[in-house]
Amino acid sequence: MTDQISKPDTTIFSGRDTTEDFLFNPPLASLCGATGTLDEAATREAMQQAFPEVPWADDFLREALEQAQPVTCFGTLIIRLDPVAKNDESAGNDRASRLVDVGRFVAELSQRENGTWGALDTESLGCFLPGKNDADTLHLAKDIQIRTRGMDSSSVSIGIASYPKADYAKAEIFENAKKALVHASFFGADSAVIFDAVSLNISGDEFYQQGDVSGAIAELERARKLDPVNINIINSLGVCYGVSGDTDQALNAFKKAIQIDPKEIMAYYNAGYVCGLKDRPAEALTYYQQAEAIDENVYEVAFQIGKLYLAQKDASTAKTYFEKALALQPESWIANFHLGECCEALNIPDKAIFFYEAAVKKNPEDAGALSALGALYAHKAENPEISTLFCKKAVEMSPENGLFHYRLGKIYVQQKELSKAVSAFKRAMELGHPAESEINSIKAMLQL
Repeated sequence: MTDQISKPDTTIFSGRDTTEDFLFNPPLASLCGATGTLDEAATREAMQQAFPEVPWADDFLREALEQAQPVTCFGTLIIRLDPVAKNDESAGNDRASRLVDVGRFVAELSQRENGTWGALDTESLGCFLPGKNDADTLHLAKDIQIRTRGMDSSSVSIGIASYPKADYAKAEIFENAKKALVHASFFGADSAVIFDAVSLNISGDEFYQQGDVSGAIAELERARKLDPVNINIINSLGVCYGVSGDTDQALNAFKKAIQIDPKEIMAYYNAGYVCGLKDRPAEALTYYQQAEAIDENVYEVAFQIGKLYLAQKDASTAKTYFEKALALQPESWIANFHLGECCEALNIPDKAIFFYEAAVKKNPEDAGALSALGALYAHKAENPEISTLFCKKAVEMSPENGLFHYRLGKIYVQQKELSKAVSAFKRAMELGHPAESEINSIKAMLQL
């Protein structure tokens, strides 16, 4: 059995493909590797026959809360029958009767401890235990699990929460136990976890995955109150603030994480990323370089430093960093794309074509690489049909990009399709890309 477990390295966001985002650890995956669900109708019927007086769902929660009002301390349990192992064909034959057996254990415990129990649904039971703190309630949870292990091919996982806890109201404690039960699932079957800051971190992940960033922030802020020096929580909170657009709060969080642990590379990276969002490239570069000093073999760090140098028109230094990034992550289409940009700026067209082609091969939807390839093919007077096709495709994919229209216009000029060229150049200018001299040149040609 897993008792209250040390906090796992769980943060609320997982990876990305383009590094156009914050850096974070992937969430833990559940370890139980199990399957199977209960037959709800059969289970409810079996439970009601065995325990006709036991309250269900909201009725149980209402009764437990009534008993909680006069007491100053209580514990709660949510007990869930674990799924059966995939390779155990016999274990799922009579799960309803197993839940009834667990119900008997919980009923005995409740009677002995002057508590209340009930069924939350057809897969989990709840128990209210007056006068119990976290340690007391964990001890009782262990007793249930020990007895459950005597049942054939069965186990239970348990979420534990107690009152008082921080600023939580009595009515919130069962919800905390539910969050602890989700936390327990990350450790596999036969686990018991006390509600803590990591439970909230995992809950924050659920809010975020549902698109509720403000809900995630609320969970993480409460998590930070429970564990003010948890780096993962602070970093996740900073990421949430960054995603919500509150870059000041995000930067404060990452600076706090750095203060707690000066070797925390994620915090340096994320602080650099926020500075980039705030258009403070010098500060961003400093943070990225500090991250590089901790570990020089991090793809995201090399990539972002390369981007900053490229923006500063230092294509040679940028090229070095993008080459490093590509060596660390060979399947990165965007590193190939930026290497193409570097080589183009350094007037190495063959190398630029090589990297742009690699980018398109890895990501056929890379409009930037398609447009650049079309322009380079046209410049070399190679593959005129392909060059036109690529530039047209890029414009179709990103019609708001003035550079793409400009490149298409240049190809039309080369092909003597001047009216089409003028239209493309005018559209480029509407989108902010200069093309007035090209239009004037065409007008002069037409007057000859």
